[in-house]
Formats: sequence, structure tokens, C-alpha cells
Amino acid sequence: MLGPIEEATDLDWFRKHVYTNLIVSHWQLMWEVDVLSEAHLGVLADQFFKGTAGRRFWAEARGPRMKAETSRRARRFTAVVDHSYLSALASGPAADAVSDPSPAAPPEALPSAPSAERGVALAAGVVLGAFAAFASPSDSLATTPE
Repeated sequence: MLGPIEEATDLDWFRKHVYTNLIVSHWQLMWEVDVLSEAHLGVLADQFFKGTAGRRFWAEARGPRMKAETSRRARRFTAVVDHSYLSALASGPAADAVSDPSPAAPPEALPSAPSAERGVALAAGVVLGAFAAFASPSDSLATTPE
């Protein structure tokens, strides 16, 4: 049985869907290895659902994701994300759907990430690196001299 994305004829939406799926899957990986707190997940999801791409993605993916989750922790992840999605819908239209959006701040005006967020990113990188090293030891870069 094909879902909405498999039947997509809009290449631009297909790309956005794949990218947003990558984002949510990354959050779930961080959640599963316990480096992403529920509070932080809620903040990320709240921001994600301010735009139409996040809302459309979750509208299409929420049912299949809810059916696929088998662990209590995975179901909690989906519940937290879904709560943010429903809150965003209740708050009105997506920010990028407004007819007169405010201009984006130039990159130099944006604050840098707090050190705690950098720590989470570093920890996620370490976990992913360790996973990659153990997942495929035959592909290791280390070689022994003959």
C-alpha cells in the first residue's frame, strides 16, 4: 500500500518531505539514545510546526508513525511531537502562510547557540560516530600492517 509521499508528483514537496522526515528522524534518534529531553523536543517541535512544511509533513506522517511505534519510549516521542502539532494548528495559520511576513534577521544578528545546545550536538555526534564504528567494523579505516 502506497502512502501520500510515494504517490507525490510535486518534486518540490517530495524534497521537503524527505528533508523534514530526516529532521524528525534525527530528533527521534537523539530521543532514543536519551540525549534529547522532553522539554527540548517540545521546543524543537513547536518551532518546526510554525511553518507549513512541518505541518504538512506531520499531517501525512503522523498516522503511519503512530501505528509503527512499538516501544513506550517511541510512543511518548510521537505523543510529544503530536501535542506540538495540534497546538500549532489551534494557534492559527502557519507563519509562512501569512501574507505579510516580517523580513528575516541577517545571520550576524542571530544569537549563537548556548553551550548546552552545543553539548547536545556534540554528544549526538559522539553517539552517532560510535554507532557507525561498531555497526560496521569491517569498514574501519584502521588497518594492520602486513
